[in-house]
Amino acid sequence: MTLEYEEKPGKDLRYFGLGRECYYRVYRYVTQKDSPDWRIDQILEDPIRKEARRLMFDNVVELEKQLSDLDLLYDPNVSYETYLYSISRKIAEDSAKLLPEDDRNKALAFLKRLDYDGMLFDHQRSTRNCISSFFKESSRLSPLSKGILPKSKHGLLEVAGMIHDTAKLMGGLNAQIDSDHEVIFKGVIGKHLVGKSFRLENGEMIILDSKDVGFITSVVGFHEDIWREADFAKQAESLKRSKDSNDPEVQVQRARTIMHFIDIFGSAVSFKDGALSIVDNDAFKKRFIDLFQRHIQLPISGTESQSGVDWTLAKVFRPQWGMYGVAGLTHTFSMLQTEWGINVDPNLIGSVQHAILNVLEQAEADIIHAQKGNEEYLSEQLLAIQSALVSVHQEIEGADKPHGIPFFASK
Repeated sequence: MTLEYEEKPGKDLRYFGLGRECYYRVYRYVTQKDSPDWRIDQILEDPIRKEARRLMFDNVVELEKQLSDLDLLYDPNVSYETYLYSISRKIAEDSAKLLPEDDRNKALAFLKRLDYDGMLFDHQRSTRNCISSFFKESSRLSPLSKGILPKSKHGLLEVAGMIHDTAKLMGGLNAQIDSDHEVIFKGVIGKHLVGKSFRLENGEMIILDSKDVGFITSVVGFHEDIWREADFAKQAESLKRSKDSNDPEVQVQRARTIMHFIDIFGSAVSFKDGALSIVDNDAFKKRFIDLFQRHIQLPISGTESQSGVDWTLAKVFRPQWGMYGVAGLTHTFSMLQTEWGINVDPNLIGSVQHAILNVLEQAEADIIHAQKGNEEYLSEQLLAIQSALVSVHQEIEGADKPHGIPFFASK
């Protein structure tokens, strides 16, 4: 497929020529403001962001062209992510050069650091390694856990991990919504993966066939939980041993569930003394607590808040993320232990629950402090945060009961 501009810019600019259905398949969006269309509307109503999205569309077109050209020149002895990283970085650099000077310099400096600790390429390689480590260690500690996914899928999930966020480089934050990089992966990158080689963490090279690619694109195509948190929390149900482990959809859901917590925690959560535990508290704070703070955007600077948190730096106002995050992660860790015999340090679950509570409580206290007698100021945000606090408390209180998570319907 060749991507081209339409006479009337609209569908292509909105969906990069890849189709609206790519944004809605699999997961539902509860309210209008949750939907991709509503969030894209906000971009297209702002002339500056609309132009940024047009640049992003140009980058998607260029990505398709370069990957098609690469198909004719590809060396199967080279792990394909090497090409993906190089091509996507170069496209992003060329696009950054079209920005105003200040933005251009910031973007180019960012792109030079992609291999640095915690940055995009490093994060993807680390995700691959953590996926490999999880399956290796869980299989060693609990033979029963070998039934979570067939061994053939372990390497494919590693591949998913090492390329899952690459398409984020196609546009600036003001040009894209969170699911754009998943859609670009499905609609562009995924088309070129058949016959490509990837080097796994243990050094082994694998070559993907069409079924392999179908599995990888199904996982990566919907690996972000924000705006569809309820479905992600329920997805942990796929870890029940009563589910058919040979069912391709069950395999995909289990793979997403495993990759989800690894994507969040990275190497901060790993096996220690035979149990899945927090092994790096600083990294746990950076990858989880700070991550959740970036989901509560408030017009309150660090100097205006009691906690010292600068809520204006957050990306979205989404306290629901923590509410469902507690439910989904608690359920995931519980299922790994009760269904598959993987020991989980109780402090891990407690730390997840209380980290969420602490962030919500900080946000609540800062809003109340900032109101200074004006009851209307931030009242909607305050109510949303207080509602999330109540739900998290309910989840924690019911976590030790069968199906105690209030967001699940027992089946």
